[in-house]
Amino acid sequence: MSDDSLRVVQSDTPPTGGCRKTGTFLPPLTLIGEHDLCPGCGEPVALRQILDSIEGLGMGQKAIGVIGIGCYTALTCLMDIDLIQALHGRAPSVATGTKRMLPENLVFTLQGDGDMVSEGLQEVLHTAARGENLTCILLNNGVFGETGGHMTATTVLGQRTKN
Repeated sequence: MSDDSLRVVQSDTPPTGGCRKTGTFLPPLTLIGEHDLCPGCGEPVALRQILDSIEGLGMGQKAIGVIGIGCYTALTCLMDIDLIQALHGRAPSVATGTKRMLPENLVFTLQGDGDMVSEGLQEVLHTAARGENLTCILLNNGVFGETGGHMTATTVLGQRTKN
């Protein structure tokens, strides 16, 4: 992105026309900006931060994401990095094997609260206890969004869910 696209124009008069898109603001590792997750979902914003961080580290060509099962699997078509799909709750174990085979790569998991906490808490705890050199990212929305919105282990006391 050039510095020209971030230029601020001072004016004493209000704009006369409507808003218009002047350029793309997608991180370099983003394939497309469209997703089909629920309106207001914060996961696409989290994904953008993850991809910006990977790009900032200069690891775009050496990043491998291990993706669990959940709503966020819809984000896989947006990422221009290598990805592995894992069974529900088992992403840290798959990521451990991946990191041990490719130690020079940046390996991370992307999991929801149902996947990491309700189903796979033992996996992430043992991965941390072993001191594996990988990052496990939790996208916590407090509900099982893909199966109707019922409570998970991370649902806050008093939080209302769909059922």
